[in-house]
Amino acid sequence: PSWAPDGNRIAFRNSGDDKIWIYSLAEGRVYELDVAASARAWSPAGDEIAFAHVDGGLWKIPAAGGTPTRIAAAIEGVGSIIWPPGDTLYFTSGASADWWTERTELWKIPAAGGAAVRIMDGLDDIRNLQQAPEGTLYFSNSSQRGAIKHLALGQL
Repeated sequence: PSWAPDGNRIAFRNSGDDKIWIYSLAEGRVYELDVAASARAWSPAGDEIAFAHVDGGLWKIPAAGGTPTRIAAAIEGVGSIIWPPGDTLYFTSGASADWWTERTELWKIPAAGGAAVRIMDGLDDIRNLQQAPEGTLYFSNSSQRGAIKHLALGQL
């Protein structure tokens, strides 16, 4: 699950159908976004959710529901997505959506769509991408026995 920036909603994936569900604490209700996703991230304003479709590609959808918009078509094997303040998404991607992919790398892409750029050359098997409040990305690196690594977003 992931908290919306306002702290009033939680997005989570239903393992039965891979759909994104939103729990609104203020309303005390759960609603479904009709998309099947393997990973997701709230926009900085909390009005959209970026997601990796289970059939491939990066998309975004209004958090209240609606029509998804494609960010990029030919991206597969996305494990984590981060959408920090600004107009750039960061994500991990490998050869397949399988958790045990041999090589998973760190990428960035404009949230409005465009070309993805690999930003971690030479460091592979990146997992569990997370963002700290001050803007540092943290991730584990299985090829280095699960070492926790970090990068300042300003360096990327």
